[in-house]
Amino acid sequence: MPEETINDSIQIMIDHTLKQQPQPTQCTITKTYSDNNHVDAETEIGTLEYIETIGNTPTINKKGIILYLNGDINQPIIIC
Repeated sequence: MPEETINDSIQIMIDHTLKQQPQPTQCTITKTYSDNNHVDAETEIGTLEYIETIGNTPTINKKGIILYLNGDINQPIIIC
């Protein structure tokens, strides 16, 4: 078996870090708020409430993508 190189070790660390980060997720907007900047959205893992959006004016039943700022699950934002 070949000896592990420093590049192999770095790649293993990168792969591990990426698996720990929340991944972008598709969602469907289920409710819009009067500020036209926050929504509730349904995802495959449940409902998120009062999430900030960027992009077009949010519309109920429109698809969006949830991203997590700085890889923090507590900082979701939806691109719609």
